[in-house]
Amino acid sequence: MMDFTFTSQLHYLVHQADGEQVAHCLDLDLVGSGPTVEQAVDQLNDLVRTIVVFCIVQGKHDVSAHCGRAPQKYWDMFQHALNDKEPIFRTLDVGGNVAPVNVMECHFTYVLAIAA
Repeated sequence: MMDFTFTSQLHYLVHQADGEQVAHCLDLDLVGSGPTVEQAVDQLNDLVRTIVVFCIVQGKHDVSAHCGRAPQKYWDMFQHALNDKEPIFRTLDVGGNVAPVNVMECHFTYVLAIAA
């Protein structure tokens, strides 16, 4: 059994597209959507957990190696949103045992910026 410990900070941008809220993890270029900000972020959190668990099972500590960064225009939107509103900081825990790995600590703090 291998022990796994990982912590990181991610950047989430939420914006509207096609009548839905879109939550975008800019570091991993993953997207969730839903009718509300919370539902979009929840869906995105599920995707982030899934890729992290995949990496844990594969014995990879570099989660970003499996995903690319979002295009620059979304990073620009993120920065613009931060200029308009205070960021929201939250923590996403990924824990427990993922055979054959004992997850000692695995969480992400994400900075959430909501575009107007």
